[in-house]
Amino acid sequence: MNIPPQSAQAIDALKPLYATRQACILPALHILSEQGPVTAACIVALAQKLDVAEYQVAEALTFYTMYNRRGRGKKHLQLCRN
Repeated sequence: MNIPPQSAQAIDALKPLYATRQACILPALHILSEQGPVTAACIVALAQKLDVAEYQVAEALTFYTMYNRRGRGKKHLQLCRN
């Protein structure tokens, strides 16, 4: 999957705001997750765009529950246990 042009521009705009490329991963994942589920193809495309290893993008995606790897159902419920 290619990153949509609007998302690609937004991700490019993030790069100068962060000291390292790895620091751009979370905001970039947020941008991609607004377009739909973040698939394996998205991981590859984002890693290439940010010039980081694919495993770094995959780590962030699987660690944080706010990014969807699969499509959502009709209703989405999140609970905070703090």
